[in-house]
Amino acid sequence: MTSELDWYLHRKNCASCAKSQAWILEQGLEAIEQIDARKERFDEQQALQLVAGCAPVFVARGKSWQAYDPQDPAQAAEMRKKMMGPHGTLRAPALRFGKVFAIGFHEEMLQAARAAADQAE
Repeated sequence: MTSELDWYLHRKNCASCAKSQAWILEQGLEAIEQIDARKERFDEQQALQLVAGCAPVFVARGKSWQAYDPQDPAQAAEMRKKMMGPHGTLRAPALRFGKVFAIGFHEEMLQAARAAADQAE
């Protein structure tokens, strides 16, 4: 796989972020841009701008995950709800591989996101 990790939003002392960091290291990736979610917060409007040019957007919540097309109005509303945290900010961890965005941690989802990014290259 040749996809690069362009952007990574993480939060210290977060179990999901620790798992995603371990996955990133295991894959031999290094984020070009790394953001601390405690220092920089993205509200819904800013989060939507981040994913605007991306397709698909993968979102994991709990033990399940889903791929969304942000351009499809039927999928956009559900995607917005799942990508935002309880305080109205973008959930961490969030990763961008080229034009593929992944929010939350689910190992299978991250593999699918990376594979989708490779296919888009």
